[in-house]
Amino acid sequence: MNILYLVETPGQFIELRRFAELLRGARSADQSFLVYDCQPVTAEIIGQLHELGARCLNMPSVRADDLRRGTLSVLPEVVRRILRSMRAMLRPALLVASYRRLLRHQRTALVVVAEDNVGGRSRSLVAAAAKLKIPRLLLPYTFCNPDEPAAALGHLSSHKIRHPLQRLFAAFRPRWSYRGLLRLPLTEALAMELCGLAPKNPWVAVCGPAAIAAESPAMLKHYRALGCAEDEVMLTGAPVDMIFESALADRATRRSTLRQQHQLENRPILLCALPPDQLSTGSASSEFADYADLVAAWADALSAVSDKFSVLVRPHPRIADAALEPLRQRGIAIAHEDTAGLVPLCDLFVAALSATIRWAIACGQPAISYDVYRHHYADYDGLQGVISVDNAHAFRAVLAELASEPRRLAALACAQAQNAEEWGCLDGGSKERLLALVDRLIGAAPEAA
Repeated sequence: MNILYLVETPGQFIELRRFAELLRGARSADQSFLVYDCQPVTAEIIGQLHELGARCLNMPSVRADDLRRGTLSVLPEVVRRILRSMRAMLRPALLVASYRRLLRHQRTALVVVAEDNVGGRSRSLVAAAAKLKIPRLLLPYTFCNPDEPAAALGHLSSHKIRHPLQRLFAAFRPRWSYRGLLRLPLTEALAMELCGLAPKNPWVAVCGPAAIAAESPAMLKHYRALGCAEDEVMLTGAPVDMIFESALADRATRRSTLRQQHQLENRPILLCALPPDQLSTGSASSEFADYADLVAAWADALSAVSDKFSVLVRPHPRIADAALEPLRQRGIAIAHEDTAGLVPLCDLFVAALSATIRWAIACGQPAISYDVYRHHYADYDGLQGVISVDNAHAFRAVLAELASEPRRLAALACAQAQNAEEWGCLDGGSKERLLALVDRLIGAAPEAA
């Protein structure tokens, strides 16, 4: 049984690695990965693949990349711009052809992706597998909604619907249009249409022709509300569920060990998932001048309640170590363990409107969702165990309130516990449901062409 995974971000790899570990212990499978765009952690990812007994099929060639960049650098800017445009238009079709050859050569039985993103390689790989009638499994790794790509692309002029041709295309292909934006630049969107690679909703990265393993009843409803076909979405739970179940079953011992490892006082544990920098890319707005200002403000707010909480910060993997200096200066402990193993051990979880808040809900831990980049997503609206804030003053105020009023924190925990079953599948059956889905997909697959 040959299984092929596609990784385009470090976050995707974390979830796909968990699934690969699950399969390794339960099924006889040859597991291979395609790894892209994960610098500077690509080498670390490839090292973890070796530990898994999996292969990386596209070992990066630094020399080839340097040669390509060197060649382009001597060309006039106008020529480079034309070449980039041509490459963007031709890339999806060329990738499909390349992936079809790879899938045939590998005799792939199942393709596993973390999303079907029209702006990434996953769209081409899923399309290639569909043409060959190879089963596709999508393991979501984040909280998908159309507002996220719109927020990321809103500052790019190439995506704004301004010119007559853009308006004409949006009128005839309205699925590409959202909030006055095109999901891809016009020429690329048109190329996707002409090549037959356009998904039914380019703004949603989970509703392609693949079986979707829904993490919880809440996410099952969410995917169906996004327009995913009912027969393509199955409630299975997620590979991370086994981590939660193990941590919750041994919570007291693990909390004691965690305190010893990070020299934490015997107080309620406040776990903070520090967000990455979105200010330097221009894809977000904030009350802070820059990312250093943001980190300093978070450090101040957290240190202000460190007499009531044992504060532990888990920085996002993309954060450079030097950016964490304000935390160290204030004596705040920094953890680099898997966030999934830490969330069940905390008493309060703090994150920046993150998909990881789903984990806190599933584990019954109260959460603060600080919309520090002011994306205004409605992912957790109406949940009594999640407090949402969007400015530093409100953030400091709610931290101070929870630090000084233990009954308020306990009430939040009770409210969160009432939603836990809706947002998680911690019944001990996620592993078997995921394995059963794999068996069903592969067993039902016709012979590849």
